This record gives sequence, structure tokens and C-alpha cells, in this order.
Amino acid sequence: MAALPLRLQVLNRIVEILEAMKGEAGATFWFTAYRVVKRFADSADAGGFPFYMVAPDSGQAPEWAGQQLADELMAVSVKAWVNLEGDEPTTKLEKCLADVRKAVMDDQASGPVGSLATLTLGCNLDSLETDGGVLALDGLGYFDQRFVFRIPVHWGTT
Repeated sequence: MAALPLRLQVLNRIVEILEAMKGEAGATFWFTAYRVVKRFADSADAGGFPFYMVAPDSGQAPEWAGQQLADELMAVSVKAWVNLEGDEPTTKLEKCLADVRKAVMDDQASGPVGSLATLTLGCNLDSLETDGGVLALDGLGYFDQRFVFRIPVHWGTT
């Protein structure tokens, strides 16, 4: 059986590491993910919080390193719906954002075969968007953290 495309392996790994986060009041992570999916969903579909969504985002053209060899800059968006902590969502939003960043960057820094460290050549934080507090009236918060991974692309392979 053929190996999954590298881009899909990266997306699947991000889902795995977010699902593996166990909330310990900040000792390692603040919150355990309620659910992680590879699609966008409305907050009404979340069922619980924090609810994470992982999807590929618009990337950039490959950087050619030689004939039939290139590095691709693969953008990945991790979106999240959070609910209130106390009487406001900002605190939980920032804790969940810190959890996501830590999980992704730790796995990319070092890890076993199949980790982001072995699948990718590097990772950078990119843009961050939040709801700007406007969803607080509905008891929610939302963020979209974009990561950019450098992955090898070999001609004729996935």
C-alpha cells in the first residue's frame, strides 16, 4: 500500500498531537481538547469546548533546490472555538492558543518517527486572527492560528 501524501501526513499528525493534549491547569497544557476535526464547523456543531479545526491553508510556490527537487511552504490553519472561563472568553482563548502553539512547536522540535520533526524541515508561526472579543456576548471566543511548514517535495512523489 502506498504511503499517504506527505501533506496529509502533516495534517493527520497535527490532529493527533492536539487530541493528545491533556489539560493540567498549565503544568503542561491548560485544557484537554473536546474534539479535533479536519474541517471547519460552526460553534453550534462543536458539542463542547475547546473545539479545534485543522485544515490546509493557502501556501506559497515551491522553492526549487535543484532539478526535480523543491521545498514547499505548506500553510496549516488551526482554528478553535472556546467558551467562557469565569465570565469572559479571552482568558480561555489565550490559554488554548498557548496549548496549540506548544503542542505543534514541541512536536516539530523533536519527536519520534511520524512526528512533525521527521515529516517537516521546519515550522514557523504565521498570522493569528481572533474574533476580537465580539463573540463574548454569545459566550464564545474564536481564533485562527496559521503555521507554515517547510516540507520536501521530490518530483514524482507525494
